[in-house]
Amino acid sequence: MTKRVKDKVIAHVRRNGKNIASMAYLVGVSQRHMYRELKLDPIFRDAVEEARVAFMGRLEQEAIRRAVQGVKEERIGPGGVIIEVTKYSDTLLLALLKANDPHKYGDKLHVEQSKTVNLRIGFGTLPTAARLKLLEALQLASPEIKDAEARLIESDAPNGTAPVPPTDVS
Repeated sequence: MTKRVKDKVIAHVRRNGKNIASMAYLVGVSQRHMYRELKLDPIFRDAVEEARVAFMGRLEQEAIRRAVQGVKEERIGPGGVIIEVTKYSDTLLLALLKANDPHKYGDKLHVEQSKTVNLRIGFGTLPTAARLKLLEALQLASPEIKDAEARLIESDAPNGTAPVPPTDVS
């Protein structure tokens, strides 16, 4: 791609954001070609990223304006009189708060991971060789499984199940 074509793409991104499909369509190349140009030309890639950041800055300013200053709208009031009202966007305000202080305003998702795994393995009438393969697969998945082999093979648990004790997988 020539410098002139690349400059056209950069100007497009600055106005419309980074969308590979629209960038490629604008200059008549395939999306694959556009990705290749971005990969092979670090100066072009950096300029497109800079244009994308500028576009995002404009979007953020508009979101702030709509959330804080509001947007003027005309409505028909009592008696058919046209009145001007200011409409604010609580959704945009919340999005801005989450983006700028996610610890305080972000979604509160608490994930807890247990370090103990309790397994009850049903293997019915599997022969010893199959039981050993099962144990081997378990040990590959969780190398912390220790000394389970003897319990797995020699278990006389009802219904062909052998409990495997809790295992620390930290």
